[in-house]
Amino acid sequence: EKGRLEFNARNLITLWGPNGQISDYASRTWAGLIDTYYLERWRIWIRHVEEAVKRQEAAVDQGRADQEIRRFELEWQHRITSGSNDLDDDDAFRKPIK
Repeated sequence: EKGRLEFNARNLITLWGPNGQISDYASRTWAGLIDTYYLERWRIWIRHVEEAVKRQEAAVDQGRADQEIRRFELEWQHRITSGSNDLDDDDAFRKPIK
């Protein structure tokens, strides 16, 4: 039950629907989201831009970039941290902003 509730919460604030039918519809800029979710999406995108520049291509392969970002987004949604006693990156998801 805890896992399902955590998935639903993550899904609501990032991708709506089990496969991300509406990406960023209810996006939030909460502290943990920026660090564990949005920052990684930007890293993926920037890596694709850098690869395009190295190959001297005029544009990023948007399809490949989107696929990799979507894989990350879906994986992130399925992380379960509720009830964990271990400190990890996802603990920032639950910390208040100071």
